[in-house]
Amino acid sequence: MADFSKNLIVRMFDVYKAYGKTSALKGVSLEIAAGDIVFITGPSGAGKSTLLKLLYKAELASQGQILVDGLNLSRIGARQLPELRRRIGVIFQDFKLIAGRSVFDNVALVLEAAGEKPKMIEKKVMSVLRTAGIEEKARVFPPSLSGGEQQRVAVSRAVVGSPRLILADEPTASLDPQSAEQVMQLLETFHGKGATLVIATHNRRMISRLKGREIRLEGGAVGVPEDFSGEKAEEC
Repeated sequence: MADFSKNLIVRMFDVYKAYGKTSALKGVSLEIAAGDIVFITGPSGAGKSTLLKLLYKAELASQGQILVDGLNLSRIGARQLPELRRRIGVIFQDFKLIAGRSVFDNVALVLEAAGEKPKMIEKKVMSVLRTAGIEEKARVFPPSLSGGEQQRVAVSRAVVGSPRLILADEPTASLDPQSAEQVMQLLETFHGKGATLVIATHNRRMISRLKGREIRLEGGAVGVPEDFSGEKAEEC
């Protein structure tokens, strides 16, 4: 039974997702409270990325219900989708930056879409780039940046609109250790400002450092989390 004493930002009820005859998620139910850090772990192909895509409605569930920040995703249409997206920041493993637009413009897109005034856009974008340590790169184009710098731009874009929920898909997977550490620090900073983090990752160092709750997917279903030695934790 759900605990309604908690301020739940994500609720999933018996969610299935199939691509043709292939099942990506099988009966996933979970609750995530506002302010939580939750890690989605499991082997490649377990359904981690699919779960995140369902949460920001890049994909539709085949069965079951998903509520994000009070919005029932099976009931919202195209008109309400921008409202959902304003509440969520998404960080992609491959950055998904626009090569022909500057760092500033990549981050500003989120605020422009929300109808922010130019002066406020300037203030918010430069503030978040300063926090990310890449303020001096504001007028640079993404192809000239390192992978770590590009990911910090991607994090900046995800958080600039002050979303309640940040989804990150393997945010350190393609980074060297130093860059990965910088991204972890950024995520820690924005969680400290009130954001809920849901992170799909294989990075045990990140899980240990940020001390979040772990939800392990195995074959599309929720399994038993591993402990930090790599052994499965005992069920309580």
